[in-house]
Amino acid sequence: MSDATDEASDASASASRIGTNEALTLLADDCRRRILIELLERGPDETVRIRPDAGGLFAEPSEADRALSVSESDESRHDPGGTEAIGCDPNRLAVELYHNHLPRLAAEGVISWDEEADAVERGTAFPTVRPFVERLDQYDEELPSDWLPWKR
Repeated sequence: MSDATDEASDASASASRIGTNEALTLLADDCRRRILIELLERGPDETVRIRPDAGGLFAEPSEADRALSVSESDESRHDPGGTEAIGCDPNRLAVELYHNHLPRLAAEGVISWDEEADAVERGTAFPTVRPFVERLDQYDEELPSDWLPWKR
């Protein structure tokens, strides 16, 4: 390998890594945590459609959300990953998603965001935040209820 190739490879690798402070800052918001946990629960190459209207974040619930769902007759809990569960104001959710959360996650390379399709998938820096996200998901029952409110 040439020096130029090594430098390009090093630049690409460092561009996909973010520091601990940046990772924790990204996880500091309920909506961003919800998006990252959704991507963790889905397959590594799976695209997640964003649906900020109709009381939820995602077009199709993950298997974990379907498992948490109660019977069809209970209208109040049909979308456990919805806006009320994560503490997002439904009227502000779309604005916050498109002007804050999604651009911030995409700028750090944690997600790849297709704005036209309203879809996200894991970005090149997702492996950097994955250990944090996995631990949050793994210890959800031991964490304070407001850390992962959609799981309660």
